[in-house]
Amino acid sequence: MPSSLSLTHVIYDESSLISLGMAYITLAPLALMICFVPLLLFERGLKFRNTFIFFVGQLLNRVLNTLLKKIFKEERPLLDGSARKDYGWPSDHGQFMAFFTIAFWWWLSQRREVERPLRVLLQVGVVVGTVLVSWSRIYLGYHDWWQVGGGLVVGTLGGYLFVAVARRLVAKRS
Repeated sequence: MPSSLSLTHVIYDESSLISLGMAYITLAPLALMICFVPLLLFERGLKFRNTFIFFVGQLLNRVLNTLLKKIFKEERPLLDGSARKDYGWPSDHGQFMAFFTIAFWWWLSQRREVERPLRVLLQVGVVVGTVLVSWSRIYLGYHDWWQVGGGLVVGTLGGYLFVAVARRLVAKRS
C-alpha cells in the first residue's frame, strides 16, 4: 500500500523496508544542499570561495534541469497516488547527483588537509550515493531508465564543464 513521507511526499510501499530505504535515499540531494549552509556560513578565504563556486554551480545545474524539462516535456511514468505533474526528462535527482559527484571531486581536490584514505573513501561514497539515488528514482517509479540515464549524462557533462570553469576561476584569483 502506498504511503508518503509527510514532509517530502515521497511515495513508497509501507510494507517494504527496501521501499522505505529508497524513500530516504531519494532525499539525498536535499540533504546535500542543506550541507552547504554551514560550510557557507563558517568557512573563510579560499575554502569559502571554492564552496561558494560549488554551490553556485549546483544551482546553475538545477536551472539547466528546469529548462531541459520545459523544452522536452517528457511525461513521468504513471505512479499510483503521485501528485507529481512535472516532467520527467532528465531526472533532476540523477542530474544533481552526477553533477555533485564531479564537482565534489574537484572541491575535495582543493582541500589539501583531507588525507588520501579519507579522500578516497569520500570519493567512493559519493559515487555509491549517486548509484543509490538514481536507482531509488526508478525503484519508486518516479522515473524510467531513460530519464535517469539522461539526468546522469547531463549532470556528468555539466559537472565537467563546471570543473573546467571553476579551475579557471580559482587559477585567476589564486
